Amino acid sequence: MDETRRARVAVSVVFAVCGAAFATWAARIPAAQAKLGMGPAELGIGLFGLAAGSVVALLGAGPLITKIGSRRGVECGATVLCAGLPLVAFAPDVPLFVAALVVLGVGNSLLDVSMNAHAARVEEAYGRPIFAGFHAFWNIGGLAGSGVGALMETWRVPIETHFTAVGAALLALGVLAASQFLRGADRGQGEAAFALPSKALIPLGVIAFCGFVAEGTVNDWSAVYLREVATASAAVASLGYFAFSITMIGIRTVADRIVERVGGVLFMRVAAAVTVSDSCWWWRFRWPRSGWPASRWSGSACPASCRSRGARQGAKSPPRRAGRSRPSRLAGTWAFSSDRCW
Repeated sequence: MDETRRARVAVSVVFAVCGAAFATWAARIPAAQAKLGMGPAELGIGLFGLAAGSVVALLGAGPLITKIGSRRGVECGATVLCAGLPLVAFAPDVPLFVAALVVLGVGNSLLDVSMNAHAARVEEAYGRPIFAGFHAFWNIGGLAGSGVGALMETWRVPIETHFTAVGAALLALGVLAASQFLRGADRGQGEAAFALPSKALIPLGVIAFCGFVAEGTVNDWSAVYLREVATASAAVASLGYFAFSITMIGIRTVADRIVERVGGVLFMRVAAAVTVSDSCWWWRFRWPRSGWPASRWSGSACPASCRSRGARQGAKSPPRRAGRSRPSRLAGTWAFSSDRCW
């Protein structure tokens, strides 16, 4: 196996690690909520802390990765993210729970920007679209993480034991995969740590923003909705994210081939139109019952394609621009938490 192919496999594994870590948390949100006796308001504050930590970390992730490189960035991000899982599980009260979620958000953002920066480098080496395939592995990891979460819920395994064991295993796997990344410095590494986005990148950021609003809302609130509104069992509520991941995997697996056939512009126009339609459905009917598939389509298609095209839009340093649409996750979390509280 040549270096480029080996790096593609390694980056795919890191995406899966990130997805599994986040799904481990997402699938057992009701268990964490019950452990501390939190209502919708307290949980909403915690989820806002998770998103806020993610957004704040983005301000420093690009400059940091430009300095140390995407490989070391992945190692640092995986360490913080996986350490955040037991911190959340062992939090004895709501303030420390919120603080632990901030740490989890910081680790998620640092790993997210780092792995996407290296994914752009691998895609450039391949010379054809493969970015959506990496994001499919994020959902494959999410599928595994949520499936294990549902199993742990069925077996009534405490989240302290569950999160600690999963965090340790994912950290070891992530660090091992990072050791197989492409050698040498990243494009733009060591240069200026900040650059203003070009005119071509601004509309891509807007489109990705819309996609992440849809994706982030379902990520954070699907298990709670199924448990509290649909009155599903805790195990079934954990499977909500599992079902979400299956659809995302299917779309992201074929997205690169569709982009090659019809072009990125048409592909993102259709995906963006679906995103807007789904958002209108949500605000009209308070929950996207039939809009869930649309959330999966838009959340799957837009971000991966936008990041791929953004990396090719004349950006000398992908890490400085990776993840700039992530504040939309904060918007999606705030919107739904406000609705649940009121």
